[in-house]
Amino acid sequence: MQLQNGYFKRTIIVYRPWLTRPVLAVAVAVVVLVLGACSPPEPLKVGMIAGLTGRVTDMGVAGRDGVLLAVEEANARGGIDGRKITLIVRDDKQDKEQCLLAISQLIAQGVAGVVGPMTSAMAVIVVPEINAHAIPTISPTVSTGLLEGADDYFFRVIPVSTEAAQIAADYAYKQQYKSLLVIRDQGNSAYTDPWYQVLKKRFESYEGTRVETLSYVSRHGYDFLELAEDIIGNRADCLVILANALDTALISQQLAKFKNDTPIIASEWSLTEDLVEFGGRTVEGIRLFHSFNPNSDKDTYRAFALNFQKRFGYSADFASAYGYTAMTILLDALEKGTTSEEVKDAILQGSPYAGLQQSIRFDGYGDVKRKYTLVEIRNGKSHSVVEYVHE
Repeated sequence: MQLQNGYFKRTIIVYRPWLTRPVLAVAVAVVVLVLGACSPPEPLKVGMIAGLTGRVTDMGVAGRDGVLLAVEEANARGGIDGRKITLIVRDDKQDKEQCLLAISQLIAQGVAGVVGPMTSAMAVIVVPEINAHAIPTISPTVSTGLLEGADDYFFRVIPVSTEAAQIAADYAYKQQYKSLLVIRDQGNSAYTDPWYQVLKKRFESYEGTRVETLSYVSRHGYDFLELAEDIIGNRADCLVILANALDTALISQQLAKFKNDTPIIASEWSLTEDLVEFGGRTVEGIRLFHSFNPNSDKDTYRAFALNFQKRFGYSADFASAYGYTAMTILLDALEKGTTSEEVKDAILQGSPYAGLQQSIRFDGYGDVKRKYTLVEIRNGKSHSVVEYVHE
């Protein structure tokens, strides 16, 4: 009872047997489910691993930006099944230990797939890890033959580099060169060694020819003048430089001090803005063979290049175009399933893909074949000269 206006008033408590704890628990669960249904779904995580610091920054940053553009465009279209895509980027720093750390972090984050790495040296380290954890991975630019023909979770949108080596050997012979000197960076030997070996075997199959080599390990402060002196002393008919864009430019600079007029063939690795930016007039006339055409007039590529320039403020190159392509293929596969096997099967079954410049057809091992273009540095720009189809 309680006192009210001087009188005691009886308080009646009505017992409702249906309002018990089990019923309350069910009610709370229903509310949670309703609220959960109203909240946005968990984002879909994808990873990117690239060298974003050090001497391969040009390719790593361009590749990352191409990947980022693909993710941003996909999210603008609504993501995948209403799920926004979250891109997690890790820097491998072109270092073995850092590369292993980077991939372990992506695996721990629960990514559904990875784009990268960008160099062959990092790929031979990371592929065993992605296979052990069944993480579908597409590299934009890794072209080493050491990973060719394996039924695993590794894919790439660039052809195996030994194709370019064979084309270069045939081209050099047709130019009537009898001797080649190959300068190769052993810091990325997974790429440069197979390239050199295939070139040497192919070129020396022609009568009266020879191939010699000089090697170095790319690092900050390396004495390229001393390397240039050794190159000049060789007196080869043609130089073949297997190095990144910056090193190719620095070697050319030092050779210019000796008034070098020996023709130079470079590798696909060197075709970034750094080649002309750091090489200037000394890289004029350099030729290389690439599956990327810097002067492509394909509408799809021109639209990509325009969007890339607007978004990042610099011109697209092969690393950015192939990064964009790799992520586009990965996201297309993720629309069909998110388990490792579903993604792997979807990548293979979705082939061929249109690509930005030419179609991309994976074989059963995730490798591709593409047409090559002879590219020449002329007037401070990359110019396509003629298209090659490797047989």
